[in-house]
Amino acid sequence: MRYEEMTIEGRNAVMEAFRSGKTIDRVYVLKGCQDGPINSILREARKHDTLVNFVAKERLDQMSETGKHQGVIASAAAYAYAEVEDMLKLFREGKVDEVFLCYTEFISPLQQEPKCLKLLPAHFDAAEAQPKGAHVLTEYDPSPESVFDAVIPEYLYGVLYGAVVESYCSEQSARRMAMEAASDNAGEMIENLNLSYNRARQAAITQEITEIVAGSGEVGA
Repeated sequence: MRYEEMTIEGRNAVMEAFRSGKTIDRVYVLKGCQDGPINSILREARKHDTLVNFVAKERLDQMSETGKHQGVIASAAAYAYAEVEDMLKLFREGKVDEVFLCYTEFISPLQQEPKCLKLLPAHFDAAEAQPKGAHVLTEYDPSPESVFDAVIPEYLYGVLYGAVVESYCSEQSARRMAMEAASDNAGEMIENLNLSYNRARQAAITQEITEIVAGSGEVGA
């Protein structure tokens, strides 16, 4: 297993990291920045006993990998990961019996489904039954073992890359649909509020006109 530290940039990203239970070692905040989102992050940091450092903008720019830190960067605990070579080595040595890949399959902008795929031992769908009679036998050069030792890692790289792309597309699609639904709800709420305001305004105008007419009638009498 290999370990790598992870930095989280941006106010929403850092807040979501706290809410999801991710272990945050340290939070770097722009010195003098005390607005609402930053104060929320500071409260979460105090709640989780996370060390907070107030630093200059130059320091955040130096730490940032994207340049979009929004005044806050969190240093998350190191996470473990395994590369393809590590998985194959563990499998060959018998330390791992099976390896599964779980990801989100993108079906359509409105539908994404979780999926679990067995990576090792590699399994391929059987070809259609060969017709009776003579047929060509596949020959491997220099040997079947050498060919599959070269092919299987490339196959795993392709499957892993495809799963990452599928998961990323699913995430962005779900975000887009959620934001679209939120925008539609906000628009509907604004329309309802405008309608209620117009009705109240019209009722007040009607009441004033009624009072004026009633008062002028009394004066004329």
